[in-house]
Amino acid sequence: MGIKTKLGHKTFKTKKEMTTHLKKKLKEFVPDDSKTGYTYIDHNHKYFQYFKDLALRYPKDSYKSTLLSKAEAFVIRKFKTPLVIKEVDNFSLDAFAGNKKSRGLMFVNREAKEKVDSFSYIDCLSGKFKSSEQSLMDSLRFAINLDICLFRKSKNQCECCGVKNKSFEVDHVIPFNVIVKEFREICKIKEPTNFTSDSKSRKTTFHNDDVEYELEWQRYHRKRMKLQILCKSCHKYRTRLLKVFNYEEIPMSNEDQIYKMEDEFINSYKFVQH
Repeated sequence: MGIKTKLGHKTFKTKKEMTTHLKKKLKEFVPDDSKTGYTYIDHNHKYFQYFKDLALRYPKDSYKSTLLSKAEAFVIRKFKTPLVIKEVDNFSLDAFAGNKKSRGLMFVNREAKEKVDSFSYIDCLSGKFKSSEQSLMDSLRFAINLDICLFRKSKNQCECCGVKNKSFEVDHVIPFNVIVKEFREICKIKEPTNFTSDSKSRKTTFHNDDVEYELEWQRYHRKRMKLQILCKSCHKYRTRLLKVFNYEEIPMSNEDQIYKMEDEFINSYKFVQH
């Protein structure tokens, strides 16, 4: 960040330090209402100034930054909750289903047309919006989320070290960014430049106008993908090795080289300490 940043009574030297503290703090809050998963933070709450200072870091020169500067209360929303309506000071808060480990933030501003609205704490931490390139990559990942989830549910053992009953991650044998690079080179459909957020998970996704591009990407990804289940240790180790071998430089026509390198990876990271 360059200079120290203060959130409430806490001072941070780096953006990483601030991010780690915020994510940990969000997980610590116990919902006021177990059905909605909400924690309501008004001006009497000891962490009100903390979230107020965070909100003031929202990217400037935007409509929402003006609303956030006048926020009267904040709501921490725990995802993976029933779709219910709760009244807070006569304002309705709707709960969305999503990742059960995720936390979202909303704010209350009685002067605004939408009295209660959500905002991204990621944008607040960075002080700037995602680039168009990052939004495209996030949308491409979100578009294949169903395939990834279905594959994850079909396995319960790391395909490299053999460990069972752990928290597993889905890994692309041919790396995701390589498949994306191939697709962008051959796709004839105009590439999207504007994106939106999924109403439930709040993750970046394509607009309905770009459904043709999204479907074409999904078809190409299913054709090219080769997935495997790895435990976190093996996945982390393989990711480091990928950077060393620079997978992006391997021609798409030379898959034999890819699978030969994959065998080398398996032989080496079977012995990773868990």
